[in-house]
Amino acid sequence: MATKVPETFKIPEYKKCLEDVFGLEIDRILEDGYPSKVMLAYHAHDKKRQKAIKYYLRDESTEGIAATRHFKMEAKILSLIRHPHIMTMDFYGSFPTYHAIVMPYYEEGTMTAVLQEMHEGLIDHYWVQICAAVKYLHDNCIVHRDIKTDNVLITNRNNIILTDFGLSCIVRKGSSLVDGHKGTPGFTSPEMELMKPYDGFKADMFSMGVVLWCMHFRQDIMEQRPKASYMYYVQRSKKLKKIDRNFLINLLEPNPSARWSIYKMIDSLTDPRRFVHRVEKLKGQS
Repeated sequence: MATKVPETFKIPEYKKCLEDVFGLEIDRILEDGYPSKVMLAYHAHDKKRQKAIKYYLRDESTEGIAATRHFKMEAKILSLIRHPHIMTMDFYGSFPTYHAIVMPYYEEGTMTAVLQEMHEGLIDHYWVQICAAVKYLHDNCIVHRDIKTDNVLITNRNNIILTDFGLSCIVRKGSSLVDGHKGTPGFTSPEMELMKPYDGFKADMFSMGVVLWCMHFRQDIMEQRPKASYMYYVQRSKKLKKIDRNFLINLLEPNPSARWSIYKMIDSLTDPRRFVHRVEKLKGQS
């Protein structure tokens, strides 16, 4: 039977291991979760060289076994992929009571923190990059399973980085079926509730639709859940342009077979209507 563990895990006693193996020193906690957490570290001989370290609990408890599984999947996927808008991994290691992955640190934080600053041009800029990242994953048979605004980081050049692959999975080529209720409430697709195998790629697309909804409505759904469905706001909003409404309706489609794939989404980015508002704005400035 799995042993009960406190909802925290200590790192100080193994700090020397971290310094010896990675040459890093811990600065502070960035995300204090359980059974994983993220901490800021810097190179022992150069404090300006900062890194993010993701720790996973390692023991025989139910939580520790799950955390080890997530660590192995995340390390495996990060070792396989290379894309300008997807998180990279510097190195990883396992210690007596935890596993660790060392990654670049983006001090600008997550998309969630900048939702209130969203405007039309910025939404377009970020959305194209998110689509490129997800297309790369799906091209390589990877289902993310936890796309959300907290897992989209912003760089100092105002680009995005998709991160956190602990819940991800790799499907067989030609297949898209996955099982298990994975992800963050509010961002997960309705078919997950059926507790049957489902199309993982289409589930990612629904999560992308929620991210796009958050950008357009400038709302952090983890802090304040909408009182009605996402589609309710999409259909009644007077501020949404027709092209954006079309994107959201097809991404938030409850029926996965009718929901857009990433390829249909990218094809739709070339719709001439997408650029009408920009042309009109330029005319107004001339």
